[in-house]
Amino acid sequence: MAVPRVKRLCRSAVFALLRFSGLPFVLRELWQRNKVTIVAYHELDAARADAQFAALRARYNVIALSHLLAAGTSRPVARLPRKALIITFDDGHRSNYGLTSVIKKHGIPVTIFLCSGIVGTHRHYWWLHAKDSQEAQALKALPDEQRVQALLSRGHADRQEYETRQSLSGDEISAMKSIVDFQSHTVFHPVLPACSLDKARSEIVISKDALESEHGLEIYALA
Repeated sequence: MAVPRVKRLCRSAVFALLRFSGLPFVLRELWQRNKVTIVAYHELDAARADAQFAALRARYNVIALSHLLAAGTSRPVARLPRKALIITFDDGHRSNYGLTSVIKKHGIPVTIFLCSGIVGTHRHYWWLHAKDSQEAQALKALPDEQRVQALLSRGHADRQEYETRQSLSGDEISAMKSIVDFQSHTVFHPVLPACSLDKARSEIVISKDALESEHGLEIYALA
């Protein structure tokens, strides 16, 4: 039996034990009921999203990110529903557009954080040019300039246009505006703590400006 299959079976067994132990129910109903839970997705196909959104709606009160921020910083949970939950997606992957009908079906607020320098282009997410997830994690641990040079040696540059598109297009963002809250996820998704202060600042400021001017969005949050 292959090792990956053994790991999947073991993981499934652990989750099954946890589910039938009742521990998730206790945590949700007692410990989490006065807290805000934020679920962060990246890519999710429509069928899984449909099932998971239904499960989350049945167990939590799904609220908008803007609702949380509007509640203020002084004990916000006092002005929010119990078991409040926020659904977010990072990066702005092309597949997110396929969730349009699912989001409409469930009528829940969803926030997608966009990399302004990648969406609407044929540029690629840099970590998808690592040979595997282990190498991607190793690149994340490098100082930013070293990460950039390592990727250049692999033939990837942030501003390079490829034949394939990995992110949402401008038209897709426009079509989803009425049901999705789009916010900022920097320009090219560097690891901000590994960047110089000037680069970190520009990644944050330029992303907000570009998303507002190029896509007509109101940016109030950064992930």
